[in-house]
Amino acid sequence: MTSETSRWTPAGWCAAYFAIVLAIIAMVAGVNFAIDFYGLFRDSSHRSIRLYANERTGKYLLGFRYIPQNFDGVVIGTSVSQNWDVPRVGSIRVYNASVSGANISEEKLIADNAFARGHMRLAIFCLSPYMTLSHGRKTAYMTPSEVWGALGSIQLLRDYTGATLARLRGTAPSTSEDGAGRIDVEGGDQEERWRGVRNKSEAPIEEFKVDEQAVGEYAELLRTAQAHGARVVAFTAPVYGPAYDAQRKAYEAYLVRMRRLFAPQDLIIDFNAPRYAAYTHDPATFIDGTHLSPKGAAYFSQELTRRLERELDEPASAHASAYRYSTNDEIAPSSPRTLGLVDSIR
Repeated sequence: MTSETSRWTPAGWCAAYFAIVLAIIAMVAGVNFAIDFYGLFRDSSHRSIRLYANERTGKYLLGFRYIPQNFDGVVIGTSVSQNWDVPRVGSIRVYNASVSGANISEEKLIADNAFARGHMRLAIFCLSPYMTLSHGRKTAYMTPSEVWGALGSIQLLRDYTGATLARLRGTAPSTSEDGAGRIDVEGGDQEERWRGVRNKSEAPIEEFKVDEQAVGEYAELLRTAQAHGARVVAFTAPVYGPAYDAQRKAYEAYLVRMRRLFAPQDLIIDFNAPRYAAYTHDPATFIDGTHLSPKGAAYFSQELTRRLERELDEPASAHASAYRYSTNDEIAPSSPRTLGLVDSIR
């Protein structure tokens, strides 16, 4: 007697196989649509989304809905501002869109979405030579096709895995719901990092390399922020004092050049000004001379918040640093427009 299966033709087997595969794909996509890890497919207001894996893809995707629907301020920076925690400036809720290793082209991909889809009242730019060292995407990530990857992709699997492991191990995510990240240096050679800082101090450069197209994209993003009615603010990333002093000419020349991109009413805060020497000359402020330690990030995040609330006449927020430096050189509140080096180049 001939069995039912023996009457299946090769074409029938192929059709059944593809039907099963398509059913599985549809089921996976449906589940991921319902979970909506990056807040792409329905209203994301009042959600708290943290990232656990690739920040480039994650923050790029959050720029479509999550950031514009939950925040009205954004920090645009690179790894030196990645762990700054500035969730509120008065009534303005701020998302830190800084990505480790990012240049201005990649930050612009995130910020352009936020400006186009939301109402950003405040744009905070980090002034770091690294941001204008190159242009263009540095990886294969941050493309529109990744929106569909949110329905099923290796990247999504990595974030699921990271979220699961974080819950099982009790470890922190890569970013908070406000985008503030963490710089993981566990297992690294601290002596090697600081040896590099000393080497740079002993062989200072006259000026930083600048990519002209990157500078053009920086200026374009500034114009976008201004066109959308955002108050534009910039800050120089703190640098370990002895390293900064050795390369002062290069840092000051870079700031003078970048200052020309800003409008006269834009605010620039120089965190390498002498009034911050008690902090920038303290090795405990830094991991490697340019990236802030948790202690340093806590202080400068709080100081940036205080300065902006005074300048923008915003009511003081409850956010406060969990760390206090043990120094007698207290930084007094600044009067409006007392902004260090910037005063001399306006």
